[in-house]
Amino acid sequence: MSQPNTDSTEIKDERWAIRTFRPLLQILKVQDIPTFENLRIVYMADRRNWIIQGMGRCIVAIEQHDLPGDLGGMLITSHDSENDYFKLHILIKSSLCNKTTTKDRALLKITAIHEFTHIVAALSAIARIRSKPLIQRLKEIFREKVHAISCNEIQKVADELRNSFFEMLENIIDDTDSFEQSDKNDKAYYFPDNHFRLGFEDFPVSYPVIFEEFLLSREMFDEYFPKNIVDSLCKAFDDNNSKNINDLLYPPTKKLIQEKALEPHFAIARVTAIFMSIYSRHLESNN
Repeated sequence: MSQPNTDSTEIKDERWAIRTFRPLLQILKVQDIPTFENLRIVYMADRRNWIIQGMGRCIVAIEQHDLPGDLGGMLITSHDSENDYFKLHILIKSSLCNKTTTKDRALLKITAIHEFTHIVAALSAIARIRSKPLIQRLKEIFREKVHAISCNEIQKVADELRNSFFEMLENIIDDTDSFEQSDKNDKAYYFPDNHFRLGFEDFPVSYPVIFEEFLLSREMFDEYFPKNIVDSLCKAFDDNNSKNINDLLYPPTKKLIQEKALEPHFAIARVTAIFMSIYSRHLESNN
């Protein structure tokens, strides 16, 4: 098996995380989680990029499961010592799946992305270790840190995501440049960075930021707000034309919420924050 590319000088920021792991998230299809009989498995060795980055000896699986009590989702990790491969297995409570309302679908998405963020941490750690003592230590850390998330905790995360809309309004009132200046690492969404971090990673970006990015990334924004719409929005803001602003923002934002199963207040806040950072650069370029 190919060794990881340790000579890479690529900056491992949130954009790197999205480029590296979003393809895996798309294959897992977290809005359509299969039953046990149709267990979805991804062999990381099937993609050259993942092999080069040292993740080829991993298998990722996802399924619905009849989890006991209030448990909503969990990640089970295992390691085959003889063949040296890791299995990372996401289980999502069956009662969270196959719902149709925006609220229920958003709760499922939050649960799945939470567990997927643990997957990102696990893969990032596995990619950097080879010796048996370090592998053993990583397995111990998995047992210590990777715990199930309860339905109550999922709801708390959803509430905090919803509150991000009101925080965004406060930012606009206090300082229109705050979208560029705010420290993303301050964001916690109930679970702080240490909840996910395993200690072997080689990137500084906080996991709450990665969690947010996988819910609604700049790349996802670009899919729903292509350049022609963004340019029109910038002109509408230049002209202070509130009707055009609303007409341009509302349809793609509504479509984004429905198709990506997002908490509406969070989606509006993220869309606004991303656009305002673009608009700030637009103003700078015209001055």
